[in-house]
Amino acid sequence: MTSHVTDVTDLTGPVPAQHTRAVILLATNYSGSHLLSHLLGAHSACFSVGELHRLRKLLTSETTDKIKSDYACHPLFADLAASPPETWHKTLLQRYQLVHGDPYCVLIDNSKKPAWAQQVLATDQGLSPTNYQYIHLIRDPRALVARWSQDHQRLRTRFKVRCRTSRRSHKPQLLLARYSNILVHKWLTENHTIRQFLRQANHGAASASPVVTYHDMVFAPRRTLARLMPQLGLQPEVQQMQFGASSLKGTFKTAHEQSIRQSIITPDLRWQRLLPARTQQDIINHPDVRDLAGALGLKITPQGLSSVNSEP
Repeated sequence: MTSHVTDVTDLTGPVPAQHTRAVILLATNYSGSHLLSHLLGAHSACFSVGELHRLRKLLTSETTDKIKSDYACHPLFADLAASPPETWHKTLLQRYQLVHGDPYCVLIDNSKKPAWAQQVLATDQGLSPTNYQYIHLIRDPRALVARWSQDHQRLRTRFKVRCRTSRRSHKPQLLLARYSNILVHKWLTENHTIRQFLRQANHGAASASPVVTYHDMVFAPRRTLARLMPQLGLQPEVQQMQFGASSLKGTFKTAHEQSIRQSIITPDLRWQRLLPARTQQDIINHPDVRDLAGALGLKITPQGLSSVNSEP
């Protein structure tokens, strides 16, 4: 955004539909969606708006311990919260185009939730469904079982997760299962929900949307971008690896702020020491985990799920 612009609330006008797109990242939490949004947003044709579904919450919260945002300080988001969320993508694309004078731009939204993607589609006030693309970002279930186990220390929290997962999985027997198995089904349910949304959005073909794994993104970011960007109709750019230099990040995690500023990617493999070896083996041997990995074209490696087309 050019520095002389202080108010874009009056910047409205027709935007050529063929030149505007919004890409929504769909994932469970702790899958690396912020990193992927930074990598994509650093492309010259893209701009990242972070976890846009949290805009109102982040604007009204007096303190944010885990997440920071550009929402209160960047003119692109001025007064956006006063309008219906269904119009936000369209408004942001209009503002960005008119300020930059570039008729072609791609908005990156890492809100992650299929419910948010469904909400913005269920209206005629926003973008056309044809102006949306989706990326399914997925992380190894072993990593998430370890992370969620850390988060769910309270018995009350575990009971709620147990009941909710049992209900969403339509498996009452999970009420008595080991907690690690509960979390495996949580991972399965959330990724199946993403797949179901993608089948609807892509007219029955969930595979029409790119699948990116956390493993490939952090261990081979250049190769991942080389494969992903053409699927978004773009060519990868060297500057994407310098994502910390981007002036617009939307939202970012405070714990990773310094790494982001320096464009450092550090793989998180803490799950390998936090999760017992037997539990790790049980997870990767789970038939539903293996079926989903196969359906997504993924292989299970010692360091996490990876594309079958990726190099060893």
